[in-house]
Amino acid sequence: MAKDDGNTTVQFRELGVSGLRARRGVVEEEFLEELRGARGRRNFQKMSETDPTSGAVLFSIRQIVKSAVWHAETKGVSDLDKQAAEFLHSVLNDMSHSWASFICEVCSMFTYGWSYFEIVFKKRLGRKKDPKSKHNDGLIGIRKLAPRGQNTLDRWDLDETGGIQGMWQTQYPTSTKKFIPIEKALLFNTDSTKQNPEGRSILANAFSSFYYLSKLKPLEAIGVERDLAGLPTMRVPVELFTDSDKTAVYQACKDLVVNVRRDEQEGILLPFDSKNPDNYKFELLSTGGRRQFSTNEIINRYKIEIAQTVLADFISLGHDSVGSYALARTKRDIFELAILAWLDSIAGVINAHMVPRLFDVNPMFGGLDELPIARYSIAKVPTLEEIAKIITALARANVDLTSSPDTINQALTEAGLPIIKDPEGISTLADAVAEKQPVADDEEIEEG
Repeated sequence: MAKDDGNTTVQFRELGVSGLRARRGVVEEEFLEELRGARGRRNFQKMSETDPTSGAVLFSIRQIVKSAVWHAETKGVSDLDKQAAEFLHSVLNDMSHSWASFICEVCSMFTYGWSYFEIVFKKRLGRKKDPKSKHNDGLIGIRKLAPRGQNTLDRWDLDETGGIQGMWQTQYPTSTKKFIPIEKALLFNTDSTKQNPEGRSILANAFSSFYYLSKLKPLEAIGVERDLAGLPTMRVPVELFTDSDKTAVYQACKDLVVNVRRDEQEGILLPFDSKNPDNYKFELLSTGGRRQFSTNEIINRYKIEIAQTVLADFISLGHDSVGSYALARTKRDIFELAILAWLDSIAGVINAHMVPRLFDVNPMFGGLDELPIARYSIAKVPTLEEIAKIITALARANVDLTSSPDTINQALTEAGLPIIKDPEGISTLADAVAEKQPVADDEEIEEG
């Protein structure tokens, strides 16, 4: 085995670097300067809070992620394993905030690319002690997973290989700098390429579309207003342009033309000179006709591009009387698969960093061969047609539904129908389905 100059073998040392482009703790991976650092975070905030399409995409992702139900489970079968799983489950529901609100805070990583949380422990001494707890067993639980806002980031503390050691935070309003080590924190991000702690916002690829869309909308509004009101013009004596004593009159005429609006206060009061009737003559030039470009089509194109960057363009189906249900279903399924991947990433951070630290401060669980894990389950609501196909397939396979009534009752629950408590009722339903099986898609119908 090759050795280096020291006492440590080369195989146990990290020789290379991640290649992350960072200077003094400030990541410079983004290609566009508008998306780097504090400027980029402001742009992402602007997109998420002012653009309807970006807001709709983020809302749909956030609601699906929040709908996941979390629980603790273990692969072990010993009493200690079961106690550990019960303890982890109790911790998830014994913080100063709800687990759902924590997951909602985690979803801020979709806007900014990352989210950072400080783990704060507590001793569980019941409801009468501070911090309060639902349990009085003397164990160490989690008081809260406190979010550390992306807008408070000053810089990252990175080691020589590019690995993250912690976050320097600017605390307002005192502007003091505090260091939050990674050993006391949870870092979630959407993309970990080059060990980039900031990940990458899901809105990053849509920024150029948002930029041009934000410029085009005001122009469209101005164009519509001018088309409706006409182009205001006013004839004034030439002396107004040359005589400095008439500057106030010139400015008044200019303000009159610029501020013409069609509203409830419209109206113009003009002087009249019988010797020069054309002086101060005001008129509206009509529009030249239809615009060369359809701004509606261009704006819709940019909206679709924004949604397409995260496979969420199905939200635009039907707005233009185009798009089938099958296409929308397919696109939605792909979108949901992407969200499941993000949920797996969230669960991975929790189980790799939060759970081990929790059990490290609770030595009574030191005999565990394997730690319990936090798992999520997410409901996929089927259509009535899909439920009918499931029941039909079970009936065709001669599955004895009376031996597992939960199966048929779960399908009925998903359909919004009351469950069947009587086993004979389940048997009757199965027989009825088996007798009236619909013709399969690949079966030919004989003409009588």
